[in-house]
Amino acid sequence: MLLRSGIVKVYGITSDGDQRTVTLLTAGDVFPMSWVFGKSPLCIYYFDALTDCTVLAVSKSEYEHALAANPDLKEQIFQNYMSHYIAATMHVYALEHSYAQDKLIYILQYLVTRFGEWQADGRCKIGLRLSHQDIAEMVGITRETAAVELHKLKEKPHRLPKVHLHR
Repeated sequence: MLLRSGIVKVYGITSDGDQRTVTLLTAGDVFPMSWVFGKSPLCIYYFDALTDCTVLAVSKSEYEHALAANPDLKEQIFQNYMSHYIAATMHVYALEHSYAQDKLIYILQYLVTRFGEWQADGRCKIGLRLSHQDIAEMVGITRETAAVELHKLKEKPHRLPKVHLHR
């Protein structure tokens, strides 16, 4: 599948039945990545459209042929996956922190890096409509904790880069 437009959440489900967001996909992303590149015989995550999406179904052989025939496309895909890799390491780093507020600071940094749009006033707008539940699932905390800690961070803007969450 090639995501032409929209945002797709990639997630897993823990043994306790909780959702854990793995990443967010945007226009130009291909999924499931592990299957496309032969790293898994089946899809290992679940996918959920967070917005209206347009998706193009492409066979694995067509995709491989297009990559082999077009070096510019291959380079574009490589750069896209490098961005995903860097974002994934940031996400893991956020998860490693013990305190909820630290997890949120680092996941906001991840969101800025992956989806941020710098504004004329020097602030960065994350152009995603994420709920407290969405953010909580990204770092493994409860929705209530996410709401409380995000409110605390809003009161202490010096702890965050200049970020504006678009809600």
